[in-house]
Amino acid sequence: MKVTGRIVLLASAVLMLLVLSSIVLLTTPSDILEAIRSEEFRYAILLSLATSTASTILALCTALPLAYIIAGEKRSSLLAEAILSLPMAMPPVALGVTLLAFFTRNVLGVTIDKLVGVVFSIPGLVVAQYFVILPLIIKGLRSAIEAIPEEYIGIARTLGYGPIETLVYIVVPLAWRGILASTVLGFARAMGEFGASVMLAGATRLKTETIPIAIYLAMEGGDLGLAAAMTIVSLVVAFVVMIGVEVVGKWRY
Repeated sequence: MKVTGRIVLLASAVLMLLVLSSIVLLTTPSDILEAIRSEEFRYAILLSLATSTASTILALCTALPLAYIIAGEKRSSLLAEAILSLPMAMPPVALGVTLLAFFTRNVLGVTIDKLVGVVFSIPGLVVAQYFVILPLIIKGLRSAIEAIPEEYIGIARTLGYGPIETLVYIVVPLAWRGILASTVLGFARAMGEFGASVMLAGATRLKTETIPIAIYLAMEGGDLGLAAAMTIVSLVVAFVVMIGVEVVGKWRY
C-alpha cells in the first residue's frame, strides 16, 4: 500500500510539474532573458512586492483581533463570520466591481477616494488585495487560535489578563506557527491577485502593473517573452511559499 501510494504521489507531482514547466515552451530563452532585463519587468515585481506587503500587513492587523473574537464567540459570531467570508466566495472580478461601486457611488467610499486616491491608482491595488486576502487570513488564524487549549485562556483570565493582554501574551505566542503560515499564504494570494485589482485599479503599464496584470498586458500585446518571464517568477514565488508553509507546519518548537 505504501509503495502504491508513493507511486501515485510521485506520478501526480511529475504530471503537475510537466504542466507548469510548459511555460518555457511559450517562447525562446533569449526572449525571456531580454524581458527580465526590461524596466517593465522590474517595475511589476517591485510593485507586486510593495502592494502585497502592505495589504498583508493591513489584513493581518485586522484579521488577528477578528479571528480571536470569532474563536471565542463561536455561535453568536456565525452571521458576522459569514459576511466577512463573502469576498472569498465571490469571483474576484465581481468583488472588484463592488469595490469600484463603493468608491465611486457610496458617500463614504467617495470621501475616502478623494482623500487617498483609490480608484485607478496604486492604493487601489492595496485595497483590492486586502479585501481578497482578509477572509483567507481570518480562516487560518481562527483555526490556529481554536487549537489552543481553552484552559490556557481560562488561566490567563483568572490571572487578571484582559482580552488584549490575553491575545498578545497568550494567544500569539501559542499560535505563532498558524499566524505565520496564514500570513505567508495571504501574501502569496496577494501577489497573484488579478480580477479585483484590474477592476478597481485598472491595468496601466508602469503605473498599476503588478505581476498578474503584466502577464495580462503582455499576452494582450503579443509579448510572449515578458509573459513567460512573469509567469516563471510567479511559479518560483508560489513554490517558495508552499515550501515555507510546509516547513512551518512541521516545526515543533
